Amino acid sequence: MTPRVNRGSQAELDKGTFSRMLLSMTGEVGLDLSSRQAELIHVHIALMLEWNRTINLTRITDPADILARHVLDSLIPGRWLPGKGRVLDVGSGAGFPGVVLKILAPEVHMTLVESHRKKISFLRVLLSRLNLQDMEVMPSRWEEISLDVSRGLTPRWDAITMRAVRLEAQHLEHLAARLLKPGGSFAFWAGVQGRSIAEQFDGDAQKAGLALQGCLPYQVPSLEKVRYLLLWKREA
Repeated sequence: MTPRVNRGSQAELDKGTFSRMLLSMTGEVGLDLSSRQAELIHVHIALMLEWNRTINLTRITDPADILARHVLDSLIPGRWLPGKGRVLDVGSGAGFPGVVLKILAPEVHMTLVESHRKKISFLRVLLSRLNLQDMEVMPSRWEEISLDVSRGLTPRWDAITMRAVRLEAQHLEHLAARLLKPGGSFAFWAGVQGRSIAEQFDGDAQKAGLALQGCLPYQVPSLEKVRYLLLWKREA
């Protein structure tokens, strides 16, 4: 039987209960998460809720909803992403999906891209608390990174992730096409509208030299509707 996380304020974010709930739910969807990884995710969420008292990191503050709508929604699609290499998370905000994907795949070198000053400060404090190797915050906009890559100042990435950002043609034509290595993956969290978004941007993706690898469905426990990850691959 799945342990319950009490619905209520952030003061009720009990470490033991939260970790047991997380491990139960990840086990339910076939993700092998260790107790140590669950503890690190608890550190992340506890700090997020602490900072959320003064800056707007998330409108979701109920622990059970955070588990479903932030943590599991970020973790479950991780099964389709590389477990090694350089990953660029665009618009990291409160650390989803980049931070939890790094916890899930420790061998990944994760770069968190964020342009909002207060969120950058939060991410830097979070990284110091987690003390994980090969994770960094890049205080920038992706457009600026694209210029650095075109000038040869920054190497390309093996994968790019983007969640809770509205997809636009420029993300395919300039972000993914310019910043990915040949054969690299662009993963977009499309929510429940995955199929329609894939169709809408099919022409833009082909123009950018990106091949759709899949409109991948997944189910988050406690959420009724099926959600989708769109995964494109940059052609050689």
